[in-house]
Amino acid sequence: MNYVLDAIDPVDQPCREGHGDNTTSAVSRIIRGERSVQLHYMPPEKFAQKRERLCQATGFDPGSSDDDILRQADQRLADVRSGAAQPLPDGEQILEHDIIVLKALLTAYKRYHHELPRWLENIRKEPFASRTRFVNYGKGADEANPLLNEAIIGFDSSNLPERLQMFALPGPGAKSSIDEWTTRQFLPEMDGIMLFLNCTRLGDESVARLFTDLR
Repeated sequence: MNYVLDAIDPVDQPCREGHGDNTTSAVSRIIRGERSVQLHYMPPEKFAQKRERLCQATGFDPGSSDDDILRQADQRLADVRSGAAQPLPDGEQILEHDIIVLKALLTAYKRYHHELPRWLENIRKEPFASRTRFVNYGKGADEANPLLNEAIIGFDSSNLPERLQMFALPGPGAKSSIDEWTTRQFLPEMDGIMLFLNCTRLGDESVARLFTDLR
């Protein structure tokens, strides 16, 4: 995407390049315009959907309180890391990163839920230089990122027509199932897809599901 936009200098690139693990944590919508970042947070119903999906993926009862889940999360994570965790009802193994993301989501909600109505009403804007803090995994990521629905990145490239928008989506089936879920939520908005895939993963179930969605 960066090279399509002729953004060769890493300091100037709207999307961070990664090697191996996926780096994108939030849906990034790139539009032609003044360089900036607009942060769009999840409405209550979208938060509830993400919470339920993560609870299902980590073996927690979605009806449990946030505090109860947070109290049990560290032990569940330790069980997964030691191999002692029971598989999910469908036979799938719990992924370590799904527990980490669930903890981050519930912790962010506890801390920032009082800010969400204001952020939903008045879009939070940040400078272009701070974009990786909001759309990528890693050190320095903003604590409220799990509550993001998408980030709109303005980029003034002549290679990007004003009527075209480009999306960078989290990689499916990488470290967590929630990245696949997030990607599939946005596919209906797409008019065209470029899928970059490691050829060794062509047989992955997550990839098969994605191809089914695209067809």
